[in-house]
Amino acid sequence: MMVPSRPFVFRHVYDFVVFDHLSRIQFFSFIILCFFSGISSSLRIKSIHVPPTLRLGQATWLNCSYELEDDHLYSIKWFKSDLEEPDANKTEFYRYLANEQPPINVYETPGIFVQTNLSTKGDVYLFNSSLDTEGRFWCEVLADQPSFQTVFKDAIMHVHHLPPQGPTIQPSILSLDKSDIINTTCYTGPSKPQATLTWYVNDRKVSTRFVRNEDHLLKQTQSGLKASQVRLLLPSSEEPPVDGAYRLRCESKLVQKTTRASQVIIFSDSSKPSNKFLAVHEGEDPTISGTKNSYSLDDSISLNCTSTQASSAPELVWLVNEKPATAGQWHDPQVQSLTIGQIARSRLELFLSADKFISSTSLRKSLSLKRSRTPLDEDQKQLRIKCTSTLSKTISAQNAMIVVASNRQSSQLFVADRGGLRTVTNGQFNAGASTVSFLSSHILIPFFIICAALTILTALRATFSDA
Repeated sequence: MMVPSRPFVFRHVYDFVVFDHLSRIQFFSFIILCFFSGISSSLRIKSIHVPPTLRLGQATWLNCSYELEDDHLYSIKWFKSDLEEPDANKTEFYRYLANEQPPINVYETPGIFVQTNLSTKGDVYLFNSSLDTEGRFWCEVLADQPSFQTVFKDAIMHVHHLPPQGPTIQPSILSLDKSDIINTTCYTGPSKPQATLTWYVNDRKVSTRFVRNEDHLLKQTQSGLKASQVRLLLPSSEEPPVDGAYRLRCESKLVQKTTRASQVIIFSDSSKPSNKFLAVHEGEDPTISGTKNSYSLDDSISLNCTSTQASSAPELVWLVNEKPATAGQWHDPQVQSLTIGQIARSRLELFLSADKFISSTSLRKSLSLKRSRTPLDEDQKQLRIKCTSTLSKTISAQNAMIVVASNRQSSQLFVADRGGLRTVTNGQFNAGASTVSFLSSHILIPFFIICAALTILTALRATFSDA
């Protein structure tokens, strides 16, 4: 007897029931399980808003938007963790319980300043911020019975502090001969992140050979803010003057860097032959593609790393067992990088050999791997290939400039600030008007004096002639 054809969707269920002789109770239990599995997937977090950067002392909102659909809300929690070890130091600082009065509980946490009368459900108002506010923030939403499903989402917040004023150049008045060395310093006050100082002479960046970092000479504060100072030691013979002058410019930049990482772990499997290795993924941003399910020794590994779209293309770096994947390490890694608009892509190629694996004991000694979610067996050999994506954002850029005469005339100090260009004059030197100044001081003024004297003499002669 032919079995009538069945729709493909129900074919496996039908075979499961008829040919394996399951009871009706088992069948309906299976259907109920599938039904509740569908329900459990209804809860989701639509979006999470955590400002990427805050000024020190600035207030802000944290927002967690979610969809319950057929579920009922049980609780919403906010957590904060360090940027270095986000999974190891997660601390709860806010809890909303839908069925309790009062529904909001706040737990004391360094850097967290919750104003409870403005906060509700997933919206939390922070009325202040400190350097300890910086970190990774997590929103966790828990559904009530029967599903008790939990979903969470995280985002990073940085806290920055600008120095009270722009960079300063000392001394601001210089004069030199051709045999002299330009010796001056650039300083900027305490900030977070620490300012990066760069010297330019006549709009050309000075080689690091002539720049000396002097941060160690500064008294750094205990608050986490850091000042910066660099000294310029440039022989005047290295850079010819332009229009008889050297234009020295010190640029101060505050750049906030945010780094995310994903990795592929290739490890030995005790159930497989000794030359077979499995591969697993950790992380979603950046995206690593091209991974096989398993590898053998001498296989070629070819991976692609792609960043998410951002305001500018981030920098991608490959790490193999926490070391940069350079050709000098094992001779064979090849890295090719490409930037398309605001997305960066990089490709890594290397061969799988026994000398690339390290033991789990060595892995545990690495601080950056303590938070790994992949279990480590004592005798397991692993190869970790990581791609990091670093996005750099310039928070502030300021300049200070002095013009130094090569003929020992005095100089003029220019300080470029966010509000424009301010000029503070020290002496009368101006490179663009040096020729005019020379003419007016050496030719025009004596000429006018002689003319005035001749006029007076002519008038006196006319007077005596009339007499």
